[in-house]
Amino acid sequence: MLLCVALAFLLPALAHLGFGARHLNVSDEGFLWYGVRATVAGEVPLRDFQAYHPGRYHWCAAFAPLFGTGILGVRAACAVFEGLGLLCALLVTRRFARGLGWPLLFALLFAACAFPRHKLFESALASMAAWFAVRLLERPTFARHLAAGVFVGLAGYFGSNLGLYAGLGTAAVIALVAWKQREPGRLRRAGAWAGGVVLGFAPFLAMLAFVPGFAGGLRDSIALILEHGANIAKPWPWPWRVASASALPLRDWTESLAFLLPVLFLPPLLVAALRTRAEDLRARAACLAPALLAPFFLHHAAVNSGAWHLAQCVQPLLLALLGLPLFFDARATLVRSLAWGATTALFGTFALAWNPLLDASGERFVTSDVGGESLELPAGQARYFAGIQQTVEKRVGAERLFLAPNMPALYCAFDKSSPSWWIYFFFPASEQEQQELIAALAAQHVDWALIGDPPPGTSVEKSFRTTHPLVWQHFENDWRRVSAPLLPGDLALFRRK
Repeated sequence: MLLCVALAFLLPALAHLGFGARHLNVSDEGFLWYGVRATVAGEVPLRDFQAYHPGRYHWCAAFAPLFGTGILGVRAACAVFEGLGLLCALLVTRRFARGLGWPLLFALLFAACAFPRHKLFESALASMAAWFAVRLLERPTFARHLAAGVFVGLAGYFGSNLGLYAGLGTAAVIALVAWKQREPGRLRRAGAWAGGVVLGFAPFLAMLAFVPGFAGGLRDSIALILEHGANIAKPWPWPWRVASASALPLRDWTESLAFLLPVLFLPPLLVAALRTRAEDLRARAACLAPALLAPFFLHHAAVNSGAWHLAQCVQPLLLALLGLPLFFDARATLVRSLAWGATTALFGTFALAWNPLLDASGERFVTSDVGGESLELPAGQARYFAGIQQTVEKRVGAERLFLAPNMPALYCAFDKSSPSWWIYFFFPASEQEQQELIAALAAQHVDWALIGDPPPGTSVEKSFRTTHPLVWQHFENDWRRVSAPLLPGDLALFRRK
């Protein structure tokens, strides 16, 4: 236990100290950063600005007095949450891996697979769900049903999809136990789980009841997702779609093999769960419970099937694969070596290939000032950001600025706020929505706009001029382009006439 706690504390802390100032994801990481700053300033997620569910913003805001609201402070708060998830994953592996060597290797594996940095809440909550499910399958007591329900509700506070995955996964565990162990009190324990869900979700319910306008913001956000979806679609990377080892880099092979594992191993594991005798459930819980969770969490990578999305939800699958030796009494040492060695080798290589903090491309990093903090950015990104920064400081100054389609980190870096509820534009907007955006810019006296404008020949499917053609036409007709030699070529600076 002491080893698990030490590793869960030290690895995220050392990663933050060593790599916390590297890179800047202007779009997706900026989406979180902007929300944290706005929440600390008193705004309400979903009601006042485009956002995830409030949990992650409240978590980071709670650490603001300690870490600040700069990007380094947000990353530090995320690292603390990552440590809690890593602890839960190690507490599961502790069921089948004792000593020092393997637990240390597993800790490094889970820490390396915790990316991207702005999505550590997803990967940590997936690991936490696995620990609660394992405890539930080992000893399905009233208290553990209640605790699992509370966790499900809290997961929903951080993300509706996360609450749904955790809820369906733990409900599958409860159903398996109720079917295998037909003991009195099953209905009472299921009621405790349901009551726990309501209790854990209480902060969100309180916001719905007592925060004016929050319910409307939530309703609009749900309608938006139902209409457009939550992610840009990307197909499942089957290995036969990788043309050849020489034509594509190693990272594509590791991605496709990582996506192949759940297809190969989850069906037999689910069959094994159904065929396991009631008296063997506890001994195999550290494998079976994560296996029951894995299909639901892997839905997160089903629509946008890329490495970054897989890394956010792969933890239950990893734990199920590492727990495979629990099914083998004979030749346990051989099975353990194969299962643990193959899993750590594949996903370790996957993390080395895809985790941006472990990038070994040799690109030179340059110190850049971003929002008053020193970040280490790749030389190309540093030049890109410097051109934007100098242009905004020289041309815009302290005046209000509108950014589109996906640069919310720049609002934070330049200490500005979005004049629109939207901070990330990649949905095709209706005519009414575009007219409302034009009216909002006029009402708030916004005279400057910095818009992404891909050069000719570039894919413009999700460009602002494609998703918001009326707004783009408004800029072309009623504003004027400002010449800015330092501005990158894929951006256009407009000023109202």
